[in-house]
Amino acid sequence: MVTITVVTFDNGPFHTSGQGVDYFQGPVHQLDTVQLDTDHGAELIDSPAQLDRYRLILDRVEQAALPPAKSRDFIAQLAQDL
Repeated sequence: MVTITVVTFDNGPFHTSGQGVDYFQGPVHQLDTVQLDTDHGAELIDSPAQLDRYRLILDRVEQAALPPAKSRDFIAQLAQDL
């Protein structure tokens, strides 16, 4: 499942601003992986300490983001304004 949420500029910059971060998780926590999009290509991270760090960062971003329904409304309004 993919959920798209919007972090507005009102919240200021985040640690991951400008860098794509994908967190892949499943029923077996030991197989979780973070993919970072860097200037030199994709970087895969799977060490438990780094996974915990990125999970914390993404949790903070999620807390600052608009809820999914409000994010959809925000995006729809932007599209209408174009």
